[in-house]
Amino acid sequence: VKGNGFGHGYIEPSRAFVEAGADYLAVTRLDEALVMRNEGIDAPILVFAPILPQNAEAALAADLDLTVTSLPLVEAISRAAQRLGKTAPVWVKIDTGMCRFGLLRQDAMTFIERANSLRGIKIAGIYTHFATAIEAALAPSREQLNVFLDLLRMLQAAGIDYGMASAANSAAILRLPDSHLDIVRPGTLLY
Repeated sequence: VKGNGFGHGYIEPSRAFVEAGADYLAVTRLDEALVMRNEGIDAPILVFAPILPQNAEAALAADLDLTVTSLPLVEAISRAAQRLGKTAPVWVKIDTGMCRFGLLRQDAMTFIERANSLRGIKIAGIYTHFATAIEAALAPSREQLNVFLDLLRMLQAAGIDYGMASAANSAAILRLPDSHLDIVRPGTLLY
């Protein structure tokens, strides 16, 4: 329901999606998630954009899942979780070619090991986002998926818990069935 539910509002679409069986909702920014919580949406909500460290307590007080891509942020979330006596569910964003933000594959294992060692942190999931899955040529998206799947295999072989894995956005749900993994992220497809 990011971007004000793609222009349809946050609240009514969220209620409809949860009623229809959605396990999670997702927004881009913290302020979007807080609006939803204030309106009584109690389903799990993932915030895609990394928050500012000083907003960690507010985000955790609202029971939000947070995207992490840097050690300073996950450490700030850990400290906030300890102060609040909570466990913070975090999702690790992997940049496989979108080039917006996220960890590179070669940095992910060390980062996830460090995050898993912090008190008050629970890795709820790991995800990537396809840059061009809607375009006619699927080869770039397939390459991104291969990079992500390779990372997942490396993490599994090392015995590193990364929670749920997610790669499929709306276009990939329709066009790349092998990207569905543990959980999919329909956005525009819902509207």
